[in-house]
Amino acid sequence: LLNAATELFQAEGASLAFLDSASDELEFFAMSGAGKTRPFRVPKGRGIAGQVLASGEPIRTNDAKNNKYFFNSVDQKTKFETGSLLCCPVSHNHEVIGTIQVLNTDLPGGFNKEDQRLLAVLANFAGSAMSRAHSEQEIHNSEQILREASEGRYRLVPSSNSSMRSQLEILQAAAS
Repeated sequence: LLNAATELFQAEGASLAFLDSASDELEFFAMSGAGKTRPFRVPKGRGIAGQVLASGEPIRTNDAKNNKYFFNSVDQKTKFETGSLLCCPVSHNHEVIGTIQVLNTDLPGGFNKEDQRLLAVLANFAGSAMSRAHSEQEIHNSEQILREASEGRYRLVPSSNSSMRSQLEILQAAAS
């Protein structure tokens, strides 16, 4: 998705960030293009992405450094120089769960309203994918907890009864 966005908008890079509600930070976890770095975090509400997350409204700027929400610390840490930026909220079930950004377009005139509408469509896809990945991780975590809990319990149950042993084997198979 990010590679497609980078190519589509003739941009230097694109990124996805999601809100980590446990730390109350926006985590930039996926990137493409020249601006690709290791994942990093910014405090909730900081920067253009933080404002988009808070307001649920996209921000389009062709002069990011002069935008009142610009957070220069990210450019300093990543050694990337942001010129133009298009950022849209990523939502799932009417809740903003993150942002998608496209950086430094080569399109004549910079980013425009049509680009913003197109990125909003990509943000919908990203929201579905992020939500599905989160759900799959929660399922995996629940299965692991169930497996660990059931293994501990099975050791406590006497298994001399063949009927009981059979039932426990079925439960163990289901937990695995």
